[in-house]
Amino acid sequence: MLTLSARPAWGLLRNAVRQTGATLVEILVGLALVAVLVGSALPGFMTWIQNTQIRTAAESMLNAMQFARAEAVRRNEQVRVSLLGFDWTISDAAGNTIETRVSGEGSRNAVLTVVGAMPLTFNGLGRPIAGTPAIGGGSDVTQITVSNPVGGGCQGSGGPMRCLEIHVTLSGQVRMCDPQMTVLDPTNPQAC
Repeated sequence: MLTLSARPAWGLLRNAVRQTGATLVEILVGLALVAVLVGSALPGFMTWIQNTQIRTAAESMLNAMQFARAEAVRRNEQVRVSLLGFDWTISDAAGNTIETRVSGEGSRNAVLTVVGAMPLTFNGLGRPIAGTPAIGGGSDVTQITVSNPVGGGCQGSGGPMRCLEIHVTLSGQVRMCDPQMTVLDPTNPQAC
């Protein structure tokens, strides 16, 4: 006689091996979602990096001009700031170097455009000296524009970059501003 053991159906399930981990399909779906998210965020991230390079370069130029002006007032003598690209040198009236910086401080893709001529000399009162002898002749420095043509140009010319300008007034005030901000708003210190 044949005897069959009667096991309840739930006993078979209890002995089954439980699945752990993820299947190949689940991993591929997860990787596809990550790729879509990274692909959509990458252009904005690249614009942010290039805008940061512009700001770093502009702040370096602003610091050079403000430091030269402050040294001229502190020493009560003429102090000259010379720019060569993003390299700058500050020297006293005798030509002794006070401070110098070399480019490469996060401004790899930034481009510098000087309106006027270099070097710029501040007198003991912190004002730029009119008719400062300059390389290539021309007028005194009145504006320095920092842009980044790699990413499509400035916002005013249809590009995504936030270009900045540094202005030097006749009274010696040195300030950085954004040409895209409206001048009509007097409460906005960033406006040119």
